[in-house]
Amino acid sequence: MPGGDDLHWLLRAPLGFFLPAGLVGRLAGFGMAQAALWAWAGIGFGLALALLASLARAAAPARPGRAFAVMAGVFALFHGLDILPNAWLDWQAGIGALGSWGRGGEWWSRMFQYTGHVTGLLWAPNHALPAWLVTLLLLRHWQAPGYARGVALPLAACAFWSPVGAAGTALLALAALLRQAPGLQAFRRAALAPGNLLAAGFAVPICLYLVAGAEAVPHGALLSAHPAAQALGTWALFLAVEVLCWAVAAAALVRGWLFGAAVAMLCLLPAYVFGPGNEMTSRGGLAPLTVLAVVVATALLVPALGRAQRLGRAGLLACAVLALVGSAMEGSLLVTKSPWPASRECSVPEAARQSVFRGTTDWSHYLAPWPEPLLKGWMRRPVLRPVPPPGGEPNCWPNGGV
Repeated sequence: MPGGDDLHWLLRAPLGFFLPAGLVGRLAGFGMAQAALWAWAGIGFGLALALLASLARAAAPARPGRAFAVMAGVFALFHGLDILPNAWLDWQAGIGALGSWGRGGEWWSRMFQYTGHVTGLLWAPNHALPAWLVTLLLLRHWQAPGYARGVALPLAACAFWSPVGAAGTALLALAALLRQAPGLQAFRRAALAPGNLLAAGFAVPICLYLVAGAEAVPHGALLSAHPAAQALGTWALFLAVEVLCWAVAAAALVRGWLFGAAVAMLCLLPAYVFGPGNEMTSRGGLAPLTVLAVVVATALLVPALGRAQRLGRAGLLACAVLALVGSAMEGSLLVTKSPWPASRECSVPEAARQSVFRGTTDWSHYLAPWPEPLLKGWMRRPVLRPVPPPGGEPNCWPNGGV
């Protein structure tokens, strides 16, 4: 796509989620593409529910129906306690404690966010579904003898859907491998298994494509991007509201290697900022949040025998009520705002120019200058598509993207 001064841009984005619907649209038209995208997302969520049913049976084999209801309910509505800081901030702003109704409120910290599952499914299924599915597979199978010999296959597929989400899942998989196959020799045997080598061959061209020009994406240490006192204070409050409230209560009832690894990841991810929307937390946190959600559901299913366990159970139930309110706040956008009509004519640069983010990002996370040295040697020369000058295309977003 040509830009100003004869500059050309290559769309460089994780397109895996959209390709099946794109193929349907190519063959049957735009309306069928939209229907296919709905069906594709529904299939993904259905697979996630099937994996949750398996995990629920393992957690409470005596009552599998009740266990699945608890596991699926907790997972679908899992959310941080955003309602608490949002209520305070909105009260201070004079718009009432429930001012986030119809607006959502996961960005209350302004520095990072952990995506609740309602938000992930409604607004970013292309990121949420692959992270959920691969992580749930990990939870179900990581202790099986043959899992390490094929662990890279789902990770490679996940990367083309959500590269930062796949990175978070890969860290959890690495933690599982270190536990299952300690020692350099065992780790090397697992890494060189045929399934993993096949996945590496599949992943190399995809990863080269996804990282082309990525050095232009804003990134860096949190403490270099924000004043230290402000960043550390927000970080501590963020963890208390989003992670530790769940983890401390659940630890009274459930312990586990991947549980500890997930909590450690969630505590450390805010230290690094990547992308204009800080995808290091919003996407990289999807996998460890999946583990935390399953652990919380499991903690609600196991018997609470001692005083500490009963207190943990009470804490989880209190968090669940607040999280339910937060999920309702995120879902409220569906009933308070009319859906935007699909834009069929706008190019990516024009849609970016018209959006609410036009003054805060250069869209380098989706566009790379062409020719790109990393890709030029093996990628077929793209067919150029002329892009009209600014203002030459129809309105892409109602109200300018607000």
